[in-house]
Amino acid sequence: MITNHKLCSIYGKKPAVTDYYSKKKAIQSGKLSIHNYTNNRLIFNYQINPTSKISVVSESIDPFYINHMISNENISIFIECNNQKLKLSHNSGYIPKLYSFKYKLDNGYTLVISINEKGINNIKKEYLYIFILLAIICFLLCLAFALNHDKNKSIQQLIQQGLNKGEFIPYYQPIINSKTQQLVGCEVLVRWKRCNGEIFPPYLFIKNVENCHLIYPMTKSILQQVLADFTQVQVDDSFCASINVTPQQLENPQFMAECINIIESQKTHCPNIALEVTERMKFTDIDKAKSVMTHLSDYGIKLKLDDAGTGFGGFSYLQTLPLDTIKIDKMFIDTIGTNDMKRDILKAIINFGHETNLEMIAEGVETQQQVDYLAKKNVHIIQGYLYAQPMPFCKFKQYIKQFSHN
Repeated sequence: MITNHKLCSIYGKKPAVTDYYSKKKAIQSGKLSIHNYTNNRLIFNYQINPTSKISVVSESIDPFYINHMISNENISIFIECNNQKLKLSHNSGYIPKLYSFKYKLDNGYTLVISINEKGINNIKKEYLYIFILLAIICFLLCLAFALNHDKNKSIQQLIQQGLNKGEFIPYYQPIINSKTQQLVGCEVLVRWKRCNGEIFPPYLFIKNVENCHLIYPMTKSILQQVLADFTQVQVDDSFCASINVTPQQLENPQFMAECINIIESQKTHCPNIALEVTERMKFTDIDKAKSVMTHLSDYGIKLKLDDAGTGFGGFSYLQTLPLDTIKIDKMFIDTIGTNDMKRDILKAIINFGHETNLEMIAEGVETQQQVDYLAKKNVHIIQGYLYAQPMPFCKFKQYIKQFSHN
């Protein structure tokens, strides 16, 4: 929202839009105007009064048509309203000897696509190539399952079988204090190690695990393995191993009681345990979660908000739930040293963390420039490829030895 004297924007105090669009052709319908903007985008302006307006910038329009297969002479895309036309494609205008397709939008707007025979043929070829590619991929996947004698098993059966065989194992990614260069903890990340030696990262299976309601036995299995692993090494009293859980698990007092019992069974050799809950998934019963998390906190388990700033709860979770730590998502870390507008969100997260005395961990750190910037903002707890990738415990045990002499 822009007025003569003030600006309110999701991007902070700096305006996300410039007057560049005002020099371009536009179509007008009442208080709403649509202009071409930079990088193949559109900007929508709604004039509230003579001195105030709301501006919204669209995503790039390129993904909505296959322009890498079609030259500018073959296709034309316009939006029309009240005999006004606004060009969306890159060519110079309407194309002669072509077909025209119209689709009516809301409020009197119409999307017009004009295309000649060459353009239609190119589109047909594009979809044919996509169909052939998908067919080949499906065939290879089916063949792979057949070769592994799994063709008659559902994904749920495969996951259950993997759990029974102990195929889901923990990997460890170190967390370093950049100020002291000390190892202060690790995040535990699950991997699926099949009997044939193949190792799959969680994004290939974790959604299926959650949908099959097998996340509960998997989490307990990972926790038991972590506690068993740490009987082999000596770590500082402040060292903390973080295990990922879902919001639904934190709303389940019985499950969390079972996790506490597992920790109690290894109390003498147990490192500090933290539970990380992602903000990308929504709590369904925030009051129940608060009660369970308070009990966990009283027991001495730290609670971390993963992917902070990317999901449902935002700062409301931090104000409602007994969280100890914010994990700043890689999405925001990547804005350091760039002009990305999300850098203002990074600043807001860091400022909020300092004001509320929450510990902050920067995830996905890959460059020294990022470490230096974060250090200036008094954020020193770092996790990322700059220091180490996730690794099996046999390698992590060797990694820990680097810090034993300090």
